[in-house]
Amino acid sequence: MISYRLAHVEAMKLSITLHRDLGTDLGQQVDVYAAIQQLGVSLAFLPLKDMSGAYLPAGPETGDIAGIVINSRHPRSRQRYSAGHELGHHVRESDSNEAILDADTEFLPRSVTAKDQREATAEAFAAWFLMPRQLVLHQLGALSIVGEPSPEQVYRLSLELGTSYLATVTQLRTLKIIPPT
Repeated sequence: MISYRLAHVEAMKLSITLHRDLGTDLGQQVDVYAAIQQLGVSLAFLPLKDMSGAYLPAGPETGDIAGIVINSRHPRSRQRYSAGHELGHHVRESDSNEAILDADTEFLPRSVTAKDQREATAEAFAAWFLMPRQLVLHQLGALSIVGEPSPEQVYRLSLELGTSYLATVTQLRTLKIIPPT
């Protein structure tokens, strides 16, 4: 059974630690690709047919360098989220020797259909890494958004964060900035 609460707690802690270790400026959009590069992980964008992305752990097959592959056919916000998801696999499971292929290409939050705890945590990590509380609150202030944001304001926020509208709404609900309804 998947515990989404446990996935979010673990993902939030991993994200906070990684941002601190990387010295991320949480006053601006998170550069997930720079984070991947700083960790020495190879990154490739390929026109994948049935995958959002993949994580390849370091091993003899990869020249002892971990790698992340992102679907170049997806929109920019989706690519960034997939990169965050695969980065979550790297941070959490870099000692594994198992490649992780993320075939989900639905435009729904993947956490709704996560197949196991590992995927739920990677999905939550993407949200917490790209949209940490400190950055969300900073951007809300920069956009002069006070109180519960309107749908239009959430859209503006999503553009500033570099995330999809749906991912932004989901994270705002998680942060209790907007109600579940």
